[in-house]
Order: sequence, then structure tokens, then C-alpha cells
Amino acid sequence: MPARAVPAPSLLFGSALAFAVLVSASCAGGTRHIGEITPAVSGTVSGIWVLNEAESDDPEEAMRSARPARDGAAPQGGRRPPSGGGMPGGGRGGMAPGGGMRSGGQVSGRGGDPEAAQALGRMATVVPRRLGLTLSDSAVVLTYPREEPWILPFGQGVKREAAADVEVEAKAEWKGGLLSVTRQVSGAGSVKETFHATPDRHRLTVAVEFTMGRMGKVEFRRVYQPEGTMSGEPPR
Repeated sequence: MPARAVPAPSLLFGSALAFAVLVSASCAGGTRHIGEITPAVSGTVSGIWVLNEAESDDPEEAMRSARPARDGAAPQGGRRPPSGGGMPGGGRGGMAPGGGMRSGGQVSGRGGDPEAAQALGRMATVVPRRLGLTLSDSAVVLTYPREEPWILPFGQGVKREAAADVEVEAKAEWKGGLLSVTRQVSGAGSVKETFHATPDRHRLTVAVEFTMGRMGKVEFRRVYQPEGTMSGEPPR
């Protein structure tokens, strides 16, 4: 059975529900980062973030650049040199129906489970236009459009069905002052997202590492701004 879909209004954070699930997660065990994830740190990352398409990479372009390197040839353009703390530069992608920026092609595995490869490919190439984050010292609640929220105690894997007979396991970590969430699809590969918010909350950068079979590792980034600031004005 595929993962249940939830309506867009589920992207409401800072509510009693979000607080309740974080308390529940902290009681369930896992690693606590007391003293590292302070209220100020949590407040910088937590909230609803909206995609800045113009500054975000196109996943398909990143994958095209990776294919020649995988086959032993030099990459043929398509990527700007890394900038801003080692994260790749931005490119423009297309918008997918239903709330995501999507690459034009499909990702397929070699010698693996095709259903698992397609599920993994969707995670990597369908870019959420809105992203919800609620962070505490024990867990993170992460919400993508049309998905049930992921409630992730630090250091504990949480499993869910991504498609029929396809299981995905997500795990959150806090290391070096950064939040990362890795989603591993059995029989296919993984998508790791590392979140970095500027101290003034003007910008959230999500560095994505997509690893699958012979394709190896593909890296690109997504850039978000706080909801209500897409006009380019800084948040007030």
C-alpha cells in the first residue's frame, strides 16, 4: 500500500500538534542534543519554507553531468562550481504539477528493483515547493507536500512504504550544527538532505546527495525562503 497522502494544510507548524509529536518522540528514546539545539537554533530552522526556484539546481541537469563521469569521461558542463560553503551553484528547473519542481526525465536503476528505483527517483527529482520543519533537541518533524509528516527521533530509523512492496527508512541526525535526513530505499539507494539556515532566517539551503547503483553520487541543492517573503523582501 502506498504512503497515505495528506492535504496541503498539514504544513502547519508551531501548533500544539507539532509540539505534542515532538514530546512523544523525545519520550520514545533516541539521541538528545541538549545544549546544542537551543530554542534559538530551533527557531532558526523551524517553520514553513517556500522554494526559490531561480536559485535552486535542476536535478536532471545534475544527473546529466554525473553520467559521463560515471562512464569514465569528463563531465560536459551543466554545473556551476561549488559556492557558499561547498554547496553547488544554482540552476533553473521546471515545475511539476501538484507542488514540486521536477526534472524532465525519469531515473531508472540497473540490475535492481525497478519499482524501488522509481520510488527513489521521485524522492530525488520531485522538488517540494513548500517544506515544513519543526526541530527540538530530540527529534525533527519534516513535512513534504501530499505526504504524511515524518516524525524522526534523532538516531532512530523510521520505516514507511513508498509504493507497493517498496520500503523507505528515514533517519535524522544532528552533526556539526547541521540537520541531515537520509531516506534509504531498500534495493535502490538513498537521498540525503542536509539543511542549513542563515542566522537571520532569510534563507534555507538544502544540499541533496542522491546515490543509486552505477550512477554513484549526484549532488545538487535547493534554496528556500520563509513563507511570505518570495517578493525578495527580507522577513520582518
